[in-house]
Amino acid sequence: MIVMVTLIAVMGVASVTPVFPSLARALSIRPERTGLLITCFTLPGIVLAPLAGLAADVVGRKRILIPALALFALAGAGCFFTDRFAHILALRFLQGIGAAPLPVVNLTIMGDLFNGRRLNRSMGINASLLSVGTATYPAIGGALGMLGWNAPFLLPLAALPVALMVAAVLPERAEGMPWSRAMQHAREGIGTLGREELLLYLISVLLFVNLYGVALSYIPFLVERNFGGTAVTVGLFMSGVSAGTVVAASQLGRLMACSNVRRLLAAAFALVLSAVLVLPAMPSLWLALIPGLALGTAQGIAVPCTQARLAGIASQRYRGVTMAFLGAALRIGQTVGPVLMGGAYVLCGMWGPFLAGGGIAVLGLVLVVAYPVHCEAE
Repeated sequence: MIVMVTLIAVMGVASVTPVFPSLARALSIRPERTGLLITCFTLPGIVLAPLAGLAADVVGRKRILIPALALFALAGAGCFFTDRFAHILALRFLQGIGAAPLPVVNLTIMGDLFNGRRLNRSMGINASLLSVGTATYPAIGGALGMLGWNAPFLLPLAALPVALMVAAVLPERAEGMPWSRAMQHAREGIGTLGREELLLYLISVLLFVNLYGVALSYIPFLVERNFGGTAVTVGLFMSGVSAGTVVAASQLGRLMACSNVRRLLAAAFALVLSAVLVLPAMPSLWLALIPGLALGTAQGIAVPCTQARLAGIASQRYRGVTMAFLGAALRIGQTVGPVLMGGAYVLCGMWGPFLAGGGIAVLGLVLVVAYPVHCEAE
């Protein structure tokens, strides 16, 4: 059930980005405006992700997941039936409301079930399976895009049987506390956050600014313009990029056993920096896949690493709060990324988002240098 919810949570963006170029042509909109399809989807999560973590403690994990999955499915499929960009953005916003609780509640459930090395291993397995979805959905979305730019928007209907699975499989777990007590609990949880937690939140924001702003929003246009790629070609290339994520995330347990958080994050940002600076200059699609794989590998190292570290250092009592604010941090990165890189595209053309992504990676390396030194001994 956790795996299925994970795969649904990543579907909302990965499956539709391959059709961004054809959608832009069909609806006569500029390329930088397609990023709004991501921004409108992720924007509700900035507020709703922390509230979902609290609500999961108040009313239970199941009562949050089931309606969220249903809304995700119905609003997402609604985009198939309209060709007005404003209507699609409104439906994407509603779909984002349904998507916001999914990763937060899912990670909280994993924190309920596992601890210590088992938690690290389960986070790595979950991240690798998430990456399988990230790798598969672009190819599926690209293939469906050959039928029409709106065909991938039918994929969210898969969330309906997953909602039925949650209803049948997930045992109810709720603290039974009133909202006033939950808010006090949240304030207490915020008070427990230290320098390491805040740095991990900020690092997560930067990672997702690059992932959603550069990789998901502008690699599709790069593949089409520089190499004449179709929707299928874009989808396959994006799947290839995500293959690096799958391999790296699946080895998280081994990586964290032989290294530490600081070194892993430094390596990830160095890979991002090198990848985004050379990707637009590649003379062929096959050569472009090399920095693409490096970009995917960096995400496969850094994202589950930060998630596992936060879940591991959070106390059992405040783990839901800690992971809820991580969800908000991720949504901030997902929302800001396409808008920021859209501005870079307007100013500098196709090179703009990639140069801006390099600047974000440099900032990430600076933050890693500021990471608490005591982590090097762990």
